[in-house]
Amino acid sequence: MPTAAPPGSLCRRTLLAVLASWPAVQAVAAASARPLRLLVAGVAGGAADGTTRWLAEPLANHLGQRVIVEPISGAGGLLAVNALAAAPRDAHHFLVAVNSVVSDAARAAPAEPDVGRTIAPLCEIASAPIVLLAGAEVPPDVSTVAQLAAWVRAQGRPVPYASYSDGSLGHALGRQWADRTGLRLEHVPYRGSPPALIDLEAGRVPLMFDALPSCLPQLQAGRVRAYAVSSERRSTLLPGVPTWAEAGHAELSGTAWLGLWRHRAEPPALAEPLRRAALAALQEPVLRARILAAGFEPGRDFGPAELETRVSIDVERLRRAMGTGHRPPRRGEPPAPGSKGSP
Repeated sequence: MPTAAPPGSLCRRTLLAVLASWPAVQAVAAASARPLRLLVAGVAGGAADGTTRWLAEPLANHLGQRVIVEPISGAGGLLAVNALAAAPRDAHHFLVAVNSVVSDAARAAPAEPDVGRTIAPLCEIASAPIVLLAGAEVPPDVSTVAQLAAWVRAQGRPVPYASYSDGSLGHALGRQWADRTGLRLEHVPYRGSPPALIDLEAGRVPLMFDALPSCLPQLQAGRVRAYAVSSERRSTLLPGVPTWAEAGHAELSGTAWLGLWRHRAEPPALAEPLRRAALAALQEPVLRARILAAGFEPGRDFGPAELETRVSIDVERLRRAMGTGHRPPRRGEPPAPGSKGSP
């Protein structure tokens, strides 16, 4: 017959087990107490920064820890990528950036390491079409893509078009439109959408390719006009604006998407809780409504491998559209030595 444990031995064993596991308990508690930092490749108050801040609250609830949003702009997203590279690999530092960051940063700083080898996508937060816009310089009776192309040809000179950054999808779409139609267009890259939209409204630049969330207020106020969207379907916010496919240029279809990225040296397993929490947060009705009202589509549940494939396709498309060479000067910058100007 088994002998009974001496009085108090069970309590002692339980206490010893708790003490043995205490370091692991402390580690979990410490990890939860530390904030998650999302480094946003974009200007403070911009579309990427604002969308990330909307995500931060439900994300914090799902993770059970604070989420801090830090916008870092400059060099086509490279400064934000470098900030992630300098951060510890502790599953507490991640990047939020648009898909063009891989090609955009490479064109902005060609001597820097390959961004695509530094970061890896985790999940899509939101996506948006690129809109072809016209400002005050284009006559109001020019109302279709075909009429706009005819107006460009009638100018007898290269017509400037703006985009929010060199190497962006908007930049590439302008190049593709020119190449397919023989239009004489000259790219003018800006540091973000706000200054470009100001110049578009004022007539200092006649055309622009911009992401819908950035230009939606100007469109709703009637200060700029839209001619085509790059999504496969018409936007519910711009139901009267055709897609590029409807305008006869299906090859110009494509969307910009905002995503969460990890450093490639960060083990994927450590980033998986964040990916799952972000996808769960994106199902919440309040967040989805805010994203939709801003001109985005809420992120879809693409796995990291599928996103890697999409990034590769995007980079190849941008490479074919723009080729290689010197980065043209942005507005307000002097041309670089040996530069041949805008592509």
